[in-house]
Amino acid sequence: MGANGADLDRYGIFGGWHNGLSDSTDFYAQLEVGHLDSRFRDSTTYGADFGTRTAFNEHFELITQVGYTHVDKASDGYFNVGLKGLFKVTDNHAITAGVESLDGETGASVGFRFSF
Repeated sequence: MGANGADLDRYGIFGGWHNGLSDSTDFYAQLEVGHLDSRFRDSTTYGADFGTRTAFNEHFELITQVGYTHVDKASDGYFNVGLKGLFKVTDNHAITAGVESLDGETGASVGFRFSF
């Protein structure tokens, strides 16, 4: 645990590409470089995710994903499957909430997204 009481087990930087499939649905590909602190000790991670993003209206989107992440200090990586909702507060700011399975272990996330 950190000096201020917070403990980050996983964080990363993501970059991606979107391509329209229909008026309301995009296909996306995303690359990640990050850090994982768990049973693998401190490890650098590299990954790729693919999925869809569907806008149901101007404020709500549903995002699906499937991907793979490699962990440097492990003998292999892990597969992930996820479902995330995104509520747009403004054109540039959104709140996200999702459920993800990492090699069978399910977790939840809440976050903030800034688009530019």
